[in-house]
Amino acid sequence: MTSMPIRSLVDLVRVRAETLADRCAYRFLADGEHESASITYAQLDRGARACAARIRQCVEPGMAVLLAYPAGIDFIVAFLGCLYAGAIAIPVSPARPRRANDQFAAIVADSGASVLLTTLVGARAFAAATLHCERCARMQVMTTDDLTLEHDAPDSERNINGDRIAFLQYTSGSTRRPRAVQVSHANMLANLSAIHAAEDNGVHSRGLSWLPAFHDMGLIEGILQPLYGGYPTWLMP
Repeated sequence: MTSMPIRSLVDLVRVRAETLADRCAYRFLADGEHESASITYAQLDRGARACAARIRQCVEPGMAVLLAYPAGIDFIVAFLGCLYAGAIAIPVSPARPRRANDQFAAIVADSGASVLLTTLVGARAFAAATLHCERCARMQVMTTDDLTLEHDAPDSERNINGDRIAFLQYTSGSTRRPRAVQVSHANMLANLSAIHAAEDNGVHSRGLSWLPAFHDMGLIEGILQPLYGGYPTWLMP
């Protein structure tokens, strides 16, 4: 670690990029066995900055943004890009064609989000889903897997206060309409610190997760805890 204070998840990524730059942060196994993609901490930081630059083209700080991604590293870059841009990330299960997508529509209505981040493939699937979801049809869709890394995050959003809301975690909606839990940067850092201590995590640790990123354990234990601990993790569908 550097002497730089860590007050947000953005600070955490920047520190990892400075101290563990060329170490691999995440590996993705598309078929559950063979590595199909990977990203270092330095690449993660650059990718998040590039994503933030694109997000800021149409999203103001404090606005909510939906993230609907298939399993993979693209979600992680987009999630962190939202935080770099000062937006509120909302991980959601991708809308599905030939379905009513009632839970998805309920989250759109509750959050007031008008922008959806996804991949090029995800955008095509989302377009098909809008045929059966009127609220979905009004969303602006932005893709992030076609980014170049020359852009940087806006200077005004690099010093993010820990009290700022980082993301909304929605309940599953299995028994009632999905309800949002507001999670601040400080909330998340405190939670990650507690998990880190309880599990005795460190650079010696190794992570493995097949939980979806829109699931709270998939996001926090599978993706953010390895980032906090500075150890590599393997992800699979």
